[in-house]
Amino acid sequence: MVTQHELSEDPHDFIASHLLRMSERFSADSQFFAAMYLLVHGVVKVLLVWALLRAKLWAYPAAIVFTALASTRCIDTSCPLPSR
Repeated sequence: MVTQHELSEDPHDFIASHLLRMSERFSADSQFFAAMYLLVHGVVKVLLVWALLRAKLWAYPAAIVFTALASTRCIDTSCPLPSR
């Protein structure tokens, strides 16, 4: 368990206890999907950064599309953005 060590040190840790409570509501399939989604999302970001640093021409439009899709998803799901 990800939060086990943190909760053993401080059983009233706000973030760890909330993560634990939220994770109990997810089925195994939902947890697997979320893990795979985040893993693939991270790999794509790392590859795009690598390609941009190497000045690969295909990476520029790909990064724009990836950023637009991520922004649209964030807006559609009302993700918390810092207010101005």
